[in-house]
Amino acid sequence: MPHLNKKIKVLFIWPNKDASFFRPISLSLLSALLKRNGHEVKLFDTTFINFGYTTISDSVTVIKVNKSVDLSSYNLSKKQVKAEEELLKVLSNYQPDLVAVTTLSDEVTIGKDLSAAVKSWRADVSVVWGGEGVLVEPEEILNDLNI
Repeated sequence: MPHLNKKIKVLFIWPNKDASFFRPISLSLLSALLKRNGHEVKLFDTTFINFGYTTISDSVTVIKVNKSVDLSSYNLSKKQVKAEEELLKVLSNYQPDLVAVTTLSDEVTIGKDLSAAVKSWRADVSVVWGGEGVLVEPEEILNDLNI
């Protein structure tokens, strides 16, 4: 872990499978606090990566809770890429000192896969977790060697 007086680079990971444009407020708050104190932050957001899951957005459209919105005209469609490979590119270019992952309960698996990719890139980088996913599976998260 970097010395506390040193300015650090933090990479936040938001393993979002739902394309709902929702971001936990913790990401915004922590990012703002770090920036205010002179640290550098970046976000790796998987909102537009297709993991092959049925999303909440798809489900509520099927049961007619809301209307589907076609974002492809804004170049915002989900991409068929490997999240781990995209993350490795970001890690190599950004070279973070700390990686922080926040998950919802149904995104723990994606978060764990991305945490493993971080450790495969550089085993000495600290990976910390927060969010609802930690509360759902605390023992499993605490025992995961990639976190």
